[in-house]
Amino acid sequence: MNINLINNYVGPTKGYHWVESWLFSTNCQNMSILYGMFSLFSGLVGLSLSVLMRIELSSPNPQMLMHNGQLWNVLMTAHALFMVFYLVMPMTMGALANYLVPLQMGSNDTAFPRMNNLAFVVLLPSMLFAVLSCLIDEGPGSGWTLYPPLTSLQSHSGSSMDMAMFALHLSGLSSIFGAINLMVTIINMRANGMDYSKLPLFVWSVLMTAVLMMLALPVLAAGLTMLLMDRNFNTSFFVVSGGGDPLLYEHIFWFFGQMWPMMIMMIMIMNYAMCGKDFKKMYTNSPCYMAGYNPYSGNMMRDMLMYPMLVKIMFQDLFMILFNPQVIKNQMNLFSVQNKLKNKSTSETTRVTNNWKKEIWESEKWFNQWLSGLIDGDGCLLISKKGYTSCEITMNMNDIKALKFMQNKMGGNIKLRSGVKALRWRMNNHKGMIDLINRMNGNIRHTTRLKQLYKICDKLNIPVLTPNKLDKNNAWFMGFFDADGSISLNLKTTQMYISMTNKLLIDMMEYKNMFGGNMYYDKSQNGYFKWQMSAKKDILNMYEMLKYSKSYKNKRMLLIKKFYILKNIYKQPLFKNAWLRFESQWKM
Repeated sequence: MNINLINNYVGPTKGYHWVESWLFSTNCQNMSILYGMFSLFSGLVGLSLSVLMRIELSSPNPQMLMHNGQLWNVLMTAHALFMVFYLVMPMTMGALANYLVPLQMGSNDTAFPRMNNLAFVVLLPSMLFAVLSCLIDEGPGSGWTLYPPLTSLQSHSGSSMDMAMFALHLSGLSSIFGAINLMVTIINMRANGMDYSKLPLFVWSVLMTAVLMMLALPVLAAGLTMLLMDRNFNTSFFVVSGGGDPLLYEHIFWFFGQMWPMMIMMIMIMNYAMCGKDFKKMYTNSPCYMAGYNPYSGNMMRDMLMYPMLVKIMFQDLFMILFNPQVIKNQMNLFSVQNKLKNKSTSETTRVTNNWKKEIWESEKWFNQWLSGLIDGDGCLLISKKGYTSCEITMNMNDIKALKFMQNKMGGNIKLRSGVKALRWRMNNHKGMIDLINRMNGNIRHTTRLKQLYKICDKLNIPVLTPNKLDKNNAWFMGFFDADGSISLNLKTTQMYISMTNKLLIDMMEYKNMFGGNMYYDKSQNGYFKWQMSAKKDILNMYEMLKYSKSYKNKRMLLIKKFYILKNIYKQPLFKNAWLRFESQWKM
């Protein structure tokens, strides 16, 4: 237990009016008290409605409603909404979770205190809408599931039904905020030494319930939005006369409406109360929470598969757009590739769109440029004493993937070099050498390699082409980087560097002229010239060009964006674990 949290002052803040100090509080314990008071009030309202219904049912004759069937339906709908959305959910995921989760994990507060307050504040207008919906027009007499056609204009033409739907929208938004807050708190704000196997059973139940709510609530929001569009914008999602299907809403709603999440919470609370301080490790209680998790997730999949196309597309798009904006950027990149390939056939465009990285590497021009850069950096063109031509490329042991890629593309053989931890790819047959020379002729530009190329072309009677002019999209830079480049990170100063080394200054000037950076002479290792850049903007530009690298450096290259995201926030306790994971990935 965190004694500091228990000793924290809970209650009205001095210097503020008591209403402000409570409603604007971000203390998790204050928020749990507010959630509890809200839930109790909602429970009393729901209980009152239940008493009215039971009085009416106490005798066969009319008692209070005087044969008013619509009023009975409104009472039943309001009772269910208040009990489910304003009693059970705020009490379990609001009051109990806010109070017990930080306490049992040893954290001072939740991850997002302001979001915690916002989740509660959103509940207030939600309840107001729910109350007003019962007081205006004929009231929402559709039942708490809001099934069409009872929710359509033909059955409820007034604004009471629209208000009930808006109330559920706001309640779902509040639950989403609360679920995000609790998930991040449990994942990132555990006490030192508390891994997942040491988490109390109640914290595990909150985490699983939050995940399930994050999966289900966007689907409910989509169903309610379609109902509102049918009522107000003349669409026909659930209107049979317009080609809709009312049964679709049933599957959308019950994707959300399984009661298993709340049952998980209740099972965990009872288990924790019975076990007290002597409960065992988390995995000894796994049948308890898996009994709740598996049926719920199975029922969600069942409802989704009943309408596989519409529900699946709606759920995936809504969830990704709301919670993963990066998907939109990736989708735009996908569209740009499609536009570049618009002159190709439909079948080929589809294949390339699904695997555009593979398409890049299957491009002969791209491969030839990359191969030429690799040979300029780590290659050698030879003529034996007997007049046989050959090409050798020597690379690090970790670059077996790049060498295998060349072998599958062109042939040749790969062997381990004796005395050093390096691999050598070699091409020595006549036909393969002619193909190799034709590929790199016009792309080779290294001073030493050009001299070797002239000798071999003279031997094979192949005219030598003038090296083509380089631009930033030329894969030669990537090949040369795979050979002589490096990515380094100073963890003490959190500064990243991309550098290139070579013996000859003239061969390094291509990078200097194209990308800027600094050039200096390093006297170590018998002396060589080193080009280096460290500015964030320059490194991100290089990343866009080098991210398809075939060498082992690609693993670090793909961590560049993650580094710049964490660089300015890794000292915050919330992101400490993320930075440690990044360090371990970088050192692999």
